[in-house]
Amino acid sequence: MAIQIDVKKPEALQVTIWGKTYDLQMGEAYIVDRWLTLSVRADAFLHSKKKDTAKVNNDVLDLLHDLQTFVDELLGKGAAYELFGRNPVGLVDMIHLIRAVVQGATKGYGEKLSSYD
Repeated sequence: MAIQIDVKKPEALQVTIWGKTYDLQMGEAYIVDRWLTLSVRADAFLHSKKKDTAKVNNDVLDLLHDLQTFVDELLGKGAAYELFGRNPVGLVDMIHLIRAVVQGATKGYGEKLSSYD
């Protein structure tokens, strides 16, 4: 005997950034968890008083790499390059983009949750 469960198939939440549409590749809890971890690092860096220029440059590059990796995890492999191309991306610009996506995603997931009976 087979039991049939009739549940609406979930659709990926989509975000449109600068005219390009992406399916979110992860759920809300993971998005928020990853962003909180990265934003704490970014905030600590932005408010640090480090004087060693070489160390600061390495820290910025490491953080930018991790933020770019997060964009690719969030929107799909190659999304960061597709969005920014060969243009140099500053730390603040990357943070601003991710913050907007995270805020939109949490709002979208909230709306999706409220649409269920």
